[in-house]
Amino acid sequence: MSIFARIGILCPESRLLLISHVISEEYMEEFSHLIDGNPQVKVISNVSQTELNKYYNIADLFVSTSTNETFGLAPIEAMNCGTPCVVPAYGGFRDTVTPEVGVLVSSTWKENGIRVNALDFVRRVYELISDPQRRHLMSKEAEQHAQQYCWRNTVNFLESLLYQEKSKPTPPQMRISTQDLPKYLQQLIGEWHGKSVTDLLGQFSQIGDFTQEEFKMYYRNAFRKFI
Repeated sequence: MSIFARIGILCPESRLLLISHVISEEYMEEFSHLIDGNPQVKVISNVSQTELNKYYNIADLFVSTSTNETFGLAPIEAMNCGTPCVVPAYGGFRDTVTPEVGVLVSSTWKENGIRVNALDFVRRVYELISDPQRRHLMSKEAEQHAQQYCWRNTVNFLESLLYQEKSKPTPPQMRISTQDLPKYLQQLIGEWHGKSVTDLLGQFSQIGDFTQEEFKMYYRNAFRKFI
């Protein structure tokens, strides 16, 4: 909403369809001053697949600022309807959205998680809104690009991988090094042998709050190279 508020100033004729299966009341309350009585914003929930396809088709752009997608199905659905995408350069979006069909916006690691560059989002969205010819070219490419992710192609690809793996000799078992893990996890892993699932879950539930910051620090250092 904060991004669209800026877009609305640059392009007064722009419109936002905020569509979700679940609409957070807390989120809506935070941005109520931008939504209530604003003819440029329409909030839609509990849509059917047919309705969703209609909205994808009438939209000029699909925009998402989500940074918790592993694959990200929504951009594929949008592209299949010929709608270019503007999404964060993070997670699965980096694999499915190419320069021919959309724009990847920079994201950075902050202490409270991954955050998108809001001003860069505004600039990228405004560039595409202002360039109908570029959107038209992206739209034509998007439909074809999305087809590679259809069920038939996906199943065929997975079958080919499975066939390749079956034809390979069995690799030796690999042992995962735990030396970089926090000490409390090293100790816990050492105690796993011979434990039942119930016992292990019980041990995990006993990990106190005092270890959370340590684990966050490990997570940040271990996965920084993927960001």
